[in-house]
Amino acid sequence: MNCRRRLRRRPVSYENQSMSTDNRYARTTEINFASSRAACRNRRHGVATLWTILVLPLFVLTLAFVTDIGYVWLARVELENAAEAAALAAVKEWAENPNGSTLPARFVGVQFAGANTINGISVVIDPNHDPNNEPNENLTITNGLVFGAIVSEDRPWVFDPHQRPGCDLGDVLFDATGQGGGGGSGGMGTDNAWGVSFTLTEDIDPNLYIEQIVIDLRDGGGDGSFVGPVTLSDNVAPHAVVSPSSNPSADQPDIAGLDDTALTTSTSGTVTTYSNSDIAFSIDSVMPYLLIINFTAEAFRPGDRFRFGAATTGVADTGPGSGKTSNDGDGIGEDMVGVSVLFSSNATPEEGVFFNNTDQKKDCVPKHPQDPPLYSDNGNLIVHPTLTADLPCPASSAASNNGQSYVQLAGGAKRPFAVRAIVTVQLTSLFCNFCGIDFGPYEITAEATAMYDCETRRPRLIRICDTLGDDGDSNGNNGNNGGGGDDDDDDDDDDDDNKGNNGKKDKKDK
Repeated sequence: MNCRRRLRRRPVSYENQSMSTDNRYARTTEINFASSRAACRNRRHGVATLWTILVLPLFVLTLAFVTDIGYVWLARVELENAAEAAALAAVKEWAENPNGSTLPARFVGVQFAGANTINGISVVIDPNHDPNNEPNENLTITNGLVFGAIVSEDRPWVFDPHQRPGCDLGDVLFDATGQGGGGGSGGMGTDNAWGVSFTLTEDIDPNLYIEQIVIDLRDGGGDGSFVGPVTLSDNVAPHAVVSPSSNPSADQPDIAGLDDTALTTSTSGTVTTYSNSDIAFSIDSVMPYLLIINFTAEAFRPGDRFRFGAATTGVADTGPGSGKTSNDGDGIGEDMVGVSVLFSSNATPEEGVFFNNTDQKKDCVPKHPQDPPLYSDNGNLIVHPTLTADLPCPASSAASNNGQSYVQLAGGAKRPFAVRAIVTVQLTSLFCNFCGIDFGPYEITAEATAMYDCETRRPRLIRICDTLGDDGDSNGNNGNNGGGGDDDDDDDDDDDDNKGNNGKKDKKDK
């Protein structure tokens, strides 16, 4: 009985059996869900890895490209600094030493460009020199240091590499020195009574020349007329400009730089012309008060001078100078005789009026004969009391009747010195080749234009509007890397500015 009791199995509760089945299902479901999440996680990790593999090269490639762009931009800035330093230094050297070859100024520009570096390597700019290519010795106008002139009077600036620059206007001296009246000895008919001198100054454009001169005896209201013939000085002593010095004695030839052979006479209608190979004097019987002097092409240049004789009648016959100053040097000033000069660079002539001076012969220099004669910086003789080179002593020591009138006038257009620096370099990439893609080399070009301000006598950077090409037309090249417009970068540059900071210029924007 006990055994049966022990072996008797407990009755199964259907309620408990049902709960056990639900628990098993729940556990099975939980296990399946966990397995599904793990599988999903594994799939996402696989996609992320795939995207990383695909995008990472593009990201690195973009980073390399951006880095190269920054590298090229920095190199361009450094190259612009080099071009600006070269242009400023070269134009300053050229403007302050304008005579002779442009080669020394080009060497200065090359040196200042080389003081700037790109990636530690000095910038090299082509001096661009051809000594046989006038007027500025440029080998080409598209590369290296291009020398030229600014031919516009104001902004926008126009750069012309085919024009010789000059800061000084043409200075021309006219004098009428003679006494005695009429065409006789001592009058304005004497072969060296009239003088014209084209002064050579340091910064004048050596290619500037005078095309025509007109002397108008009635410009100031007088009644004078020229009477022929016109004679050219024979250019032998006694000359008009003679020094009082005897230690040593000195006089100056009446004619320099022009043909001094005797004039020949020809007539065409009412016009009589007296000429040689360089000069032609014309008097029209219809307008006898005008003496027109024409010169052959480019004959009358700075440093040249000539003297001639042209008798007058009716000069200062009325008015306060009547009788005392008739047809002599004083009369020319009393009648306020006009003169006009047409320079090669001007469309219209420059005009002036003779004035009757009161200087006296006794005050000519040097005052003591034992003193040496005086000369100007360009070697012309100085004898006049005003220390004006090429001007003769007055004919007498009577202040009111010294036999002399003169006028000085300036003309011709200023053409400031200008240098354009154009430099191109090949720049190697920082990466060269990446993922089978080649980077570089890059070609970088920088341009800068500097002019020498004729007023302040200092160089400055400018932005040019046009560059005149070989055919005289604008080729559209703009200064400072193509920047058009009318604003300047005002570089008050001097030697210390350039030599400091390794030859880099310091900008001072207006």
